Amino acid sequence: MTRVYHTFQVIDINVVKQQMLTWASRFNVCCFLDNQQYVSSYSSFECLLGVGSLSIFKPGTNFFNSLSSFIDFNNDWIFGHFNYEIKNKIELPTVSKNTEESAFPAYFLFVPEIVIILKGNQVKIGVIIHDAFLVYSQIIKEVVAEPCHHVVAFTPIISRNEYLQRISKLKEHIHQGDCYEINFCQQFDATIEINPVSVFSKLIKISSNPFSAFYRVHDNYLLSASPERYLKKVKDKLVSQPIKGTLA
Repeated sequence: MTRVYHTFQVIDINVVKQQMLTWASRFNVCCFLDNQQYVSSYSSFECLLGVGSLSIFKPGTNFFNSLSSFIDFNNDWIFGHFNYEIKNKIELPTVSKNTEESAFPAYFLFVPEIVIILKGNQVKIGVIIHDAFLVYSQIIKEVVAEPCHHVVAFTPIISRNEYLQRISKLKEHIHQGDCYEINFCQQFDATIEINPVSVFSKLIKISSNPFSAFYRVHDNYLLSASPERYLKKVKDKLVSQPIKGTLA
């Protein structure tokens, strides 16, 4: 089936974005990408949203052949993620010894039921089985709540001593010439009941970055306000916009 697009005029894009986010968060699967009005020749939309799942990637024996087949077969928008450790499928298993995992699956890719693109003062809604006019009507009726205040106590996954030991080992690698720059990160954990939409709204208000994302996969949420673009492919051109002083 072919995705059909309908265009609607909007007055206040900031209000519409919040309404889109509130509406989308009720779906078990959704991915909301916000450009935060960042001006760039590489930016093709202000906001991109995919909700629901018409099809979900399920790999066969050969992971990457299955992935190529999934992309070719659907020939449509595909949203989702690959966890960092998915690199072990193309590198030697001994390259990474990281055992710290998140609740997210190693990968999740889906073809959305509904795609919404906000650009300028227009909202374009792409549907296959839904009514775009009904979708737009539901969105603009959403009442946006004020962000709530949450106090969160984060706990590091590794102890202070283990953290310092790892730093010491990394310094040894630098001294030995194994590498010259290391981006060492650690994971923090917290248990608290929050409103994900409210927290994300407050996050992007405090840290307004062009590659912000609200991502839900069932009971797992990812709230991101990133200033970095990993990769964007436009025909035969790859674009990368890192912040660590890397030449792109």
